Amino acid sequence: WGNLYMAQNQRLLGWPALLSGDPDLVAPSVDFYANRVKTAVARSQTYWKHNGAAFVEPLSLYGLPVEALATNYGPCSAKHLAWHFSIVIEFAWMALELANYSGENISRHLPLIEAVVRFYDEHYRQVCRQRTGKEYDSDGHLVLFPMNCLELYKDATDPIEVVAGLHRVVDGVLLLPSNRVPSSMRSYFEQLKPRLPTIHFEIRDGKRIL
Repeated sequence: WGNLYMAQNQRLLGWPALLSGDPDLVAPSVDFYANRVKTAVARSQTYWKHNGAAFVEPLSLYGLPVEALATNYGPCSAKHLAWHFSIVIEFAWMALELANYSGENISRHLPLIEAVVRFYDEHYRQVCRQRTGKEYDSDGHLVLFPMNCLELYKDATDPIEVVAGLHRVVDGVLLLPSNRVPSSMRSYFEQLKPRLPTIHFEIRDGKRIL
């Protein structure tokens, strides 16, 4: 896309290479984001005064939004993608699966994984506090609002692909051997896990679905 990297298209390069057993072809997909963590964290600190990587859907080669910043649109400067940045959770999971499939050390991708997860935690506690005066809902869970769900459904609360993705990534890190994860990161993920939104199910046509 020229100097435009759309996360939901970039992921289509990584997953097939993982499936075919080509870890060297998976690495560029993950490293594109891993190499730009500092820029994404700096955006969070500059615009919202908290930590975590504010990766958006449309990025330039430099890891910045392609369009001019309009802070009222949220983390993304493209209005229709204002709160659509969930695909980067897939890259955090892809990094975990890359290490699982190839046996390579996960340590070089841990900053990406932690920063992606931390953005949701710190940003949405801040947003909820500004909106309600409290950081969590009545059950002590994060409230992921506002968000885009599956790109174009706007003003969603706790979209399932985000909630399930956060659970999967946090669980994936906690399942790693203790000597492969810094104790501070493990402790953070352990206290975050019970505060993630619940994965909801319903019965439709006699079947239990997400």
